[in-house]
Amino acid sequence: MRFRLLPYLLMGALAACQAGCDAAQETDGPGKSAGAGGPLTGAWELVHARYGLPDEPTEIDSPDAPVQLKLFSDGHYAHVMNGPDGGFWGASAGTYAVEGSRYTETTLWSSVPENIGSVTVFAFRIDGDRLYLEGPLEIVDAEGNRVEAFPRMEEVRRRTEYRPSGHAAR
Repeated sequence: MRFRLLPYLLMGALAACQAGCDAAQETDGPGKSAGAGGPLTGAWELVHARYGLPDEPTEIDSPDAPVQLKLFSDGHYAHVMNGPDGGFWGASAGTYAVEGSRYTETTLWSSVPENIGSVTVFAFRIDGDRLYLEGPLEIVDAEGNRVEAFPRMEEVRRRTEYRPSGHAAR
């Protein structure tokens, strides 16, 4: 019951991120500045992902019907995911930092309570309008304990223009 408001709170976070996304500029690669927000500033939709253990991977290919949207602005992110039926599946928001090709994400809000307070480190690169994330390289839970066993992830996201109506423009 307490998560019924989470989608609305995250939509507010998405709207706040959008205000900063308008100033986004393209970059030549990780670690290079793109205005005040950095190279990730903007909206990114998932077009391909591979999750899980090497012997049991799960793959998502959704170039024509993205199932996830992630917004970055001034060190904050908001992430919304749809399920296979197109309905709400999950969401998170928090802060991020970029150092070279390392992307560190701290989850402050999540539809999965045990993720709140976790810190996850990924390798990332940007190539044109594509964002590549690989990892996690490291996960630290809310109590500060390093999580030793975790599934691998590879994501490809496409930079897009987020429209508050909920429709992304290509």
